[in-house]
Amino acid sequence: MSACPSRRRELAEMVDGALGLRELERLNAHLVDCAGCRAEADSLRTVRDRVRGVNSEAPASDLTDRLLKIAGERADQPLWARPFDRGRAGALPSHRRRKRHAVAGVMTMTCLLLAGLVGVGWAAAPPTRTPALDPGPVARSEFAAVQGETALANPAVIAARAAEATETKTGDADVPLGPEGSFSTEGARDWLQRAEAARLTVPHAGLQTVQIRHLAGFWVTGVEVEATPGRSTRVAFPDRTGVTRSALVPAEETSGIDRLLADHRMLVAPGPRVAGRDTVVVEARAGDRATARWWVDRETALILWQQTVDVSGATTLSAGYRSVSVGPSADPTHLPPRLVIRPSTANLTLASVGVLQGQGWQCADRLAGLDLARVRSDRTDTMVHTVYGDGIVTLSVLQQKGALTGPPDGFVWDPGMRAYRSLGITTMYAWQSGDTVFTVVTDGPAHLADRAVAELPHESPVLRTRVDRVVDGWLHLIGVAG
Repeated sequence: MSACPSRRRELAEMVDGALGLRELERLNAHLVDCAGCRAEADSLRTVRDRVRGVNSEAPASDLTDRLLKIAGERADQPLWARPFDRGRAGALPSHRRRKRHAVAGVMTMTCLLLAGLVGVGWAAAPPTRTPALDPGPVARSEFAAVQGETALANPAVIAARAAEATETKTGDADVPLGPEGSFSTEGARDWLQRAEAARLTVPHAGLQTVQIRHLAGFWVTGVEVEATPGRSTRVAFPDRTGVTRSALVPAEETSGIDRLLADHRMLVAPGPRVAGRDTVVVEARAGDRATARWWVDRETALILWQQTVDVSGATTLSAGYRSVSVGPSADPTHLPPRLVIRPSTANLTLASVGVLQGQGWQCADRLAGLDLARVRSDRTDTMVHTVYGDGIVTLSVLQQKGALTGPPDGFVWDPGMRAYRSLGITTMYAWQSGDTVFTVVTDGPAHLADRAVAELPHESPVLRTRVDRVVDGWLHLIGVAG
């Protein structure tokens, strides 16, 4: 009679001593009535005793000897128990296994650490490398600051460009009559030097009309001016909505008169009356071509009117007093805000140009026919401002590390120039080249800005990779500009 098939496993565990107490009681109750299972249990005990007897003095086969040597001290332990008996002596993994486990642990920790670093950097990174501010307002602020430091700077013109006046006119600009005698070189330089000094020392107030060429006509606005020597000039002008704004233009000392006198031949002649005051006319010439004229008050040396012209002789700017009074006025009890905001950059020496060029910045000694006059940079090395000029017109090039995601406010795309063009009173272009955003601003004729844009690089934008984003995120976290 054979054993019950369903009991064979329990019989083997009983013989090996691995059966639980309850299972053993049930199996013993079954063995009372089942002769086949009793016979099977006896047979298993016989086999077990024979296997355990191999360590006796009885000879063993070669195979048995080899198996015993492999099993070592645990030859008498049931095989089913070995996978679970990790704590006993002899159950430790081999040296190679321990080493493999250690390497696997280090690799796992390294992967987890890298994954954490990547995840944190990715989450902390800005969505794209954009300039900190819209290039339009930044460039306007920088340009206004540069204008204020230019020789013979006119606060009314600076205010008009900031106001973005909406009144327009067609035809020619209003300009005072020309000289009432022949021009001479004698005394011309002295008059301009006196005019530059009077700008900062003579108190006066009046109403100016500013006319700036735009397309086929002129932007026109009226500006009230009240100059206080040693402090600032208060200007009042209508904004785009027609509301009158008041602001302060700081009084800045400049050295730009030297460049003006070095790059131009100066002539002087008796002039007409302007705003009820006698004048002399000072004319600047480049070669045989007139580039600018100033109507200077004979008594105070204040510039009562100014005019700039392009290569064709057409007026690009005409601004001056309709009425003016000379003398101190009562100080206002409430000072309006500054019109010229402190720029984001600071002046550097021209000797730093080579270093900036080595860092990839565009700092040519000459651009659009104008010499480099000034170099400015911010403290984070993400913005460089180069200024070109001849003492009459100013060309500003602002470079920012970053990317444009769309047109700046108030700009439209000009496919011919491959740049965004401003619709405002001041000629401005902005575009991306590589990883840099360029913004060109000028108070000169439009063709000057067009030439500058054409001479500057227009490379394909550099897109940020996934690695760049992670690096940017960590630079942002530790407070370093990316």
